[in-house]
Amino acid sequence: MNPLRFAPAVLALALVASPAGAIPLLRGLGGPAGFGPNVLPPNDDGSTQVIPIGAEFPEGLWFFGSVYRSLYLNNNGNITFSNRLGEFTPSPFPIASQPMIAPFWADVDTRGLTPPAQNNVNWFTAPGRFIATWHLVGYYGSHDDLQNSFQLILSDQRARNPGDFDVEFRYERCEWTTGDASGGMGGFGGTPAQAGFDAGNLRDFFALPGSFTRGILNVCTTSNVGVAGLWQFQIRSGTVAMCGNRVVERGEDCDDGNMTSGDGCTSDCRSEVDGGVDAGSDAGDFDVFDAGRDGGPDGGWFRDLGPQDTGVDVPRKPPLDAPEPPRDVPAVVDGGSPADAPVVVDDACEGWRCGRENRLDGRAGPLGGCGCAVPPRGDDAGRGRCAALGAVAIVGILRRRKRARGI
Repeated sequence: MNPLRFAPAVLALALVASPAGAIPLLRGLGGPAGFGPNVLPPNDDGSTQVIPIGAEFPEGLWFFGSVYRSLYLNNNGNITFSNRLGEFTPSPFPIASQPMIAPFWADVDTRGLTPPAQNNVNWFTAPGRFIATWHLVGYYGSHDDLQNSFQLILSDQRARNPGDFDVEFRYERCEWTTGDASGGMGGFGGTPAQAGFDAGNLRDFFALPGSFTRGILNVCTTSNVGVAGLWQFQIRSGTVAMCGNRVVERGEDCDDGNMTSGDGCTSDCRSEVDGGVDAGSDAGDFDVFDAGRDGGPDGGWFRDLGPQDTGVDVPRKPPLDAPEPPRDVPAVVDGGSPADAPVVVDDACEGWRCGRENRLDGRAGPLGGCGCAVPPRGDDAGRGRCAALGAVAIVGILRRRKRARGI
């Protein structure tokens, strides 16, 4: 079996409750309750007829090896693609021949207080979007003392790749886990709810943290994207792209094993300005500041010259009070080749100047780029390596001094 799990760092993030509380459901979608004009009447274990979605998703939904252009909305907190599902007690993923997306699979019973005040199960469709809502729903049998509100949103991403789409779970209210027929009493115990994905192939699946425990109620106050009650997933090329698992999957620019922005890879695995940890995907066109990591005299400024980070990161900007060096001082930069051959980059050390006791050196920088270094004593080979460069630097300094006298 191949459970789709978060990397440990992501799980740690997900299990830390946010003080912000649950997230509101999307409203204003029409219908009596504001969740869409399409209503599943009060029932226990019911389902809709097949719902066509080909107009909303012209390329269909590519989900684990199959492309679907219709689905079923089931009262018990899930949608399925092959058949209706009336099962009220969740079965642990994976399940054969029943691909599904389940924001909260449990024994929902909407026969208590009537809609639109509560017990609403609605769906809404629009170009590129399908939204299913379970609003203030009770549990079996016809209990309303505790209520759950959650939402499933599918969004078309075929512009990236035919059949790609995003999945969003929104949890506004989480008060019960189990119906009476699932061994529960008072909304708890027995076999609690399960949330996640199942490919229906007995191999690929993913269950949210807390599934089959009372901890499933924590989906209202936790997240995989840092917003309490919000869980977002990308379905790319038919599988779930898990940002934060150190695997760059389709739909991701990068994946550094966490979901924290500011380190070269954003919280949703997009490339960003390199924060000092070079993700190798910025094509060398970012000026970045990372004073916390760099102890060199450049104050933390780097320019990445190589899209694959071949060792050619060099300082870009000097401290504000650094004097302007002569323009005719060349810079030798480490090209990152196996032979460690120097490469001349005319502007790589622009703005740099070393004191009398140091030398301008193409390898003295914190990442192997330009910097100032104390010449080795008694090391003829090392001294010879930079003799030409040092001579040019001295000539440049003397020229500047002569110009100063002239003024």
